[in-house]
Amino acid sequence: MSPCSVLLVDPHADCRIVYATFLAHYGYRVLQAPDEEEGLRLARQQHPDLVLTELFPWSTDGALLPERLRSFPETVGIPVIVLTAHLVADEWRDRLLECGTRVLLKPCGPRQVMEEIRRTACADAA
Repeated sequence: MSPCSVLLVDPHADCRIVYATFLAHYGYRVLQAPDEEEGLRLARQQHPDLVLTELFPWSTDGALLPERLRSFPETVGIPVIVLTAHLVADEWRDRLLECGTRVLLKPCGPRQVMEEIRRTACADAA
């Protein structure tokens, strides 16, 4: 069986490095993107088992990444976990919940993220 794949989408390289290192240590195949556009492109091409992303409320079209993923047949079923240091406005929270997105508030350690990944998808990996 191939390892579970996780797509990390975060503008902060240091955050991507920390989570990528931790996930790779536990046997996950890790893809990385510095922004929403690259993340969407990689998700459509690589079909990861899960997307772990920073909240990008400044998208050019106003759509959140989980909403954009739901708009393509090849990515509609990919679970998404959003990590954010920002309080999530009611409108965004409702939109994320409609997409079935899990939200974790920073600071949260890699172990907490790992627990959420295991609950959300990839349960038989690592």
